Amino acid sequence: MKAHNKVSGDTYAAAKELNRRGELRALVPLLKHPLVTVRERAAAYCLPVATEVAVVTLEEVAAAHKFPEFLKASRTLDYWRNGQYCAFPDDPKQIRI
Repeated sequence: MKAHNKVSGDTYAAAKELNRRGELRALVPLLKHPLVTVRERAAAYCLPVATEVAVVTLEEVAAAHKFPEFLKASRTLDYWRNGQYCAFPDDPKQIRI
């Protein structure tokens, strides 16, 4: 769990920096990565910049029922579709994507 939390934090920090630079599209190639965790996280961060392919990727991950990624993908899609998804919740602007 400690390793998972560190990797999750590192991934979040990298995506947040790409967002700050306006370069989230750099994550789009990761939507085809062989590891489901990589695809799920990349798709979540790519929603505002590559919506169609990110949604398809999240739907595929959710349909695969591989725990825990399918739960995260399903939840992300629900938040996105309900207008409640915020990729970077610690952003002081709390911009809803």
